[in-house]
Amino acid sequence: MSWIRNLITAFAVTAAVAGCGQPVNPNLEQRVQQPVVQAPVKQEQPEKYNEPSDLQNMVISYMVDWDKTFTSKDFARQALGVNAELKVYNLTRHTVTFDVPKKIYGPNTLGKLTKQPNEKRVKVVSESNSDYSIEFPAEDLNVSPKRKLVYNFKDGIKYDITLKELSDYISNKSVYCGDLNFIVGNKVASNHGPLVSKKGEPSMTRLANRIIKKSNAQTNEEKAQALLDFVLKNTKWVENAGRDSEVLKRAPELLMTKKDDCSGKTILYASLLEQTGINYLMVYAGDPKRNSVDHVTVAVEGEFSAENGLGFEFKKKRYHIAEPSTEVGYEIGKSVLEGFSLDNLKYYQKPGKNARVYRFDGEPVEFLGD
Repeated sequence: MSWIRNLITAFAVTAAVAGCGQPVNPNLEQRVQQPVVQAPVKQEQPEKYNEPSDLQNMVISYMVDWDKTFTSKDFARQALGVNAELKVYNLTRHTVTFDVPKKIYGPNTLGKLTKQPNEKRVKVVSESNSDYSIEFPAEDLNVSPKRKLVYNFKDGIKYDITLKELSDYISNKSVYCGDLNFIVGNKVASNHGPLVSKKGEPSMTRLANRIIKKSNAQTNEEKAQALLDFVLKNTKWVENAGRDSEVLKRAPELLMTKKDDCSGKTILYASLLEQTGINYLMVYAGDPKRNSVDHVTVAVEGEFSAENGLGFEFKKKRYHIAEPSTEVGYEIGKSVLEGFSLDNLKYYQKPGKNARVYRFDGEPVEFLGD
């Protein structure tokens, strides 16, 4: 029955940036429908409920990210405070079905899952040896905007974000926005700037401050290195995040999954730099002999060593490549990047609201939405 399927919305993991162009991951609907178990045919007209709120939709959206491309395995437990697994979202009736372990099933667990834990609103629809499957209206899902998700990293650093703060990312209040694609010859390249966290975004500000405090960094150069070290130590490089097509993640999504390719790592590093006031450029690179873009990285302003030859003057300022997608221990200005030189640099961007991408001669490139 096609009317029962998982939640596919523009609120979360589809990453459709409102007013900013195409979805980052247009294949999500096809991907997440596969695990859904069809419900039995019912003869009577089923009861319909109100649509869930934006906050509830956001939480549900992340919970149907079955392969955890955008979120952590323990997202549901952290978001709801209970170890239950979302199995089905009925888009027609606006109900959710959870599997709840029998060993924890009871009033306390139901009270964490739903705002109305009574027999009129909660129904046991099936039972296995270990679980009860319960269905209730999605509008009753018990989510608090103040509830925190907490993720621990090396060197005793933690990242925390409230559900309200995460929802602000999904509604695009916390990212810069813009067209998600620009044209390179006869091809299209992904514009990463729209997904960079705005300066002053609370969760990124807290994280950047913790990293800098832990490192005892004082100068802008030391702070830029400390933030880069955090990204290198705590996020694993995985090509296209293990997907067949490019997937762009917002900074919190990389921090929840801890793995991505150069795209997510660059977006995270840029998002941290935004909170410090350190001047930087997002740099798009590729084979000097071909009209293409196959890498994105960051160049930070500062007085670093010129040892590795990856520093350059631009608009009367000195920048150095700060590569977030290489090995742990990369030192800005010193460490060599195999197979990479300044000849690879093709385009630059200073992330901001609807920021353009430019060639290094100052000419803007054409966006797909132009």
